[in-house]
Amino acid sequence: MQFDDKALVARFRRCADEAGGGNALAHKTGIPRSTLETYFTGAATPKPARLAALCQATGINGHWLLTGEGPMKTLDSAASLQNAIDTIQSVARAINVELGSEQQVLLEAHRVATPEVRDTLLKVAMIILAAQPSR
Repeated sequence: MQFDDKALVARFRRCADEAGGGNALAHKTGIPRSTLETYFTGAATPKPARLAALCQATGINGHWLLTGEGPMKTLDSAASLQNAIDTIQSVARAINVELGSEQQVLLEAHRVATPEVRDTLLKVAMIILAAQPSR
């Protein structure tokens, strides 16, 4: 699939920069270097599992990678974490959706967790989402 989003291609290249180069990114992700090159040129787009691998290997926020919006790195600070939680709650209120008790517990657990635990929770969530079939 050919695409022409130069900004998206630039973000894929940023993944390589964060990893220490294309070869280092290939090593860290297990994605063949030749496949990464197709992402860097815009000749192909990664499947969800490979997007998750790129994000996990580099610490890059998947939302930023796909859209260019939000912080580049995955919730680097307590302030960005709080901002993310506030955004989720605001959006839920705006669309008149009440967060269930389990969702509230997950948000609160994430809020009070150590940075290492938060990183692990985010990685697990990204793996789970990447494994889901397209809707």
